[in-house]
Amino acid sequence: MSAIVKIMSTVDLVKQPLETKGEPKSSKWLDAYHDPVASLYTFTQCITLSDIQADGDWKLIIADLGTGSFNMKLKVYKGTDLLSENTIIDLPTGVVTFYMDTHEPRTPAIAVASGPFIYIYKNLKPYFKFTLPPLEGRMNVFVLREMLEGMRSDGSTLTVRSLRYLQLTDPGDMSQFFEVYKNTPLKRQTVITCLNTLKKSMADEDAISCLVLGTEDKSIYVLDPEAFTVLATMSLPSVPVFLSVTGMFDVEYRIVGKKMWTVKLPKAITTIEVVDYKPKGFKAVLVALASGEVHVFKEKYLVDIIKVDDVVTAMRFGRFGREDGALIMVTQSGGLMIKILKRTAVFEEKDLSGGPPAAQNIKLNVPKKTKLFVDQTLRERENAVPMLVPGLNYAFETYIECLNDKGISDTVKKQA
Repeated sequence: MSAIVKIMSTVDLVKQPLETKGEPKSSKWLDAYHDPVASLYTFTQCITLSDIQADGDWKLIIADLGTGSFNMKLKVYKGTDLLSENTIIDLPTGVVTFYMDTHEPRTPAIAVASGPFIYIYKNLKPYFKFTLPPLEGRMNVFVLREMLEGMRSDGSTLTVRSLRYLQLTDPGDMSQFFEVYKNTPLKRQTVITCLNTLKKSMADEDAISCLVLGTEDKSIYVLDPEAFTVLATMSLPSVPVFLSVTGMFDVEYRIVGKKMWTVKLPKAITTIEVVDYKPKGFKAVLVALASGEVHVFKEKYLVDIIKVDDVVTAMRFGRFGREDGALIMVTQSGGLMIKILKRTAVFEEKDLSGGPPAAQNIKLNVPKKTKLFVDQTLRERENAVPMLVPGLNYAFETYIECLNDKGISDTVKKQA
């Protein structure tokens, strides 16, 4: 018997009943598909959903890490059937789709970040390869051998060219080696760590977008979608691993945000995904935990918990096929799960984790301090002792506090 469990049609995700036999009635999600032996090994940033054939049927695009050393592939699924497969040379670090022109039909391109390269696919075929610009500065060839020997002794992995050079012992062979490679400059090269898109001049869903990528040398590059030239470069204090981009490049955009709130969780986080369900205007954050649960947060409040039999390592929420509320999950053991948000699902405005009432966290509308208030505060601080009303019984601690604020503690000693 096949180990693959199919609960939905592999052709159309919409024509399914709204209830599944073994599903709890209180659940807000439909179990649409589960393949525990899909052998997919990927992360959230390597999964995307897009209408890459302009037929209204959105496809699932996954950059599979394979074994980590080989068998890395770009896979495209139509429903639950594998539609296309392309080999990737190095480990992928991000996958996005973007519109790079205004040609009809409006088919987006696929961008895959791998090593120092961005591979562009159009119509499921290789189209262009962009290479990151080399870092400034050159290596000193006179101390190169000593440096390479030190790196090798430390256990670092060297390139084939460096290993070949270290194998040479004859001075004549070394001279010949330098003659062959003397015109090939020694350059430092960085790699891409994260990838995202940024609308160029219009906010339409099918508007032309720029590629935004973060690199290991603590930089961010914004690429032109047509000429693939660097439009902007930014430096960061540390290496970026995730990118959240808003706005338009020709108008105003933001890449780096600020912390809004913090939530303490019972287990370690394995991945995070954003939910933007436009039919109901529902926005939330999905947080997968090492316990095998996926917590749904609306702002800082826990509104739902999805229980999974395995640890979820990758998630993507969006339109899949012709269904708007599909949740794609890849587990630690390589399984593939698809859930669909029920059209009747209602997320109540209450925190399932308990604790103080939500009203306690609402910020009070405190008016700003006026100049009159500040001046009055300074006057009271400077005249704290004279302002004490004669005849009233004040606590001795109050009198001492006033004196300390004035910095005249010696007065207490004299009066004592």
